[in-house]
Amino acid sequence: MRHEADPGGSRSFGVVPPSRLDRLYARLGTAWQELSEAALHADSDLVVIGAGRHGPLRRAIGTTAAKVVNHCDRSVLVVREWRGPLARFLVALDESEHGVIVRDYAVELARRTRVKLRLFRAIGQPARPDTPRQEAAPRDALRRAAHEALHELSRLVPPELLEDVTAANGATAWSSICTAAREFDADVSIVGAHAHRLTDGLLGTTAARVADHADRSVLVVKHPWRESSA
Repeated sequence: MRHEADPGGSRSFGVVPPSRLDRLYARLGTAWQELSEAALHADSDLVVIGAGRHGPLRRAIGTTAAKVVNHCDRSVLVVREWRGPLARFLVALDESEHGVIVRDYAVELARRTRVKLRLFRAIGQPARPDTPRQEAAPRDALRRAAHEALHELSRLVPPELLEDVTAANGATAWSSICTAAREFDADVSIVGAHAHRLTDGLLGTTAARVADHADRSVLVVKHPWRESSA
């Protein structure tokens, strides 16, 4: 079941100016499926969904926000509490080609919102060394490689938008991103998500886990910036 209201009528919707409101949807069904289908039907650039704090059991079962991130083919903004005017974005980049798309999306968004960017890469744990003396070498090598890759990506970021670049080790990529966002006091963490295997949709992607565990808003980028995103 779906109900569509005429936005041209006299009724307003909350604090959304009537001139900015395209239409209203009310759909009956599973929330994440209906949201994903509505976004596809409307050719939306971005799905905006709220998320509260959930316990381990709810996250294990799967939150609506995480399922939208995993299954919807549109970029997704998971909104938590309002922190005031936007000032800082943490941009999590990996070694994939999609990292360039995430960087460019973050730069265009930063230009329009006049915020600072911190480029970040989560470093995987190195293989277990044969001896304790070998323990630091792989970690240092991974950190140097991560910084080199980030500096290469930062070359096309306008200097006035770039705060710095940093990389960090962590038990998992998603926990490293959440920790980095807190340390940077980021208003939004920007992460990428691209084509995944079927098992990723079932077990959860890094992006979905960041969206579930972060204590601030998360923007999951799936496609390049389109001018209509304005």
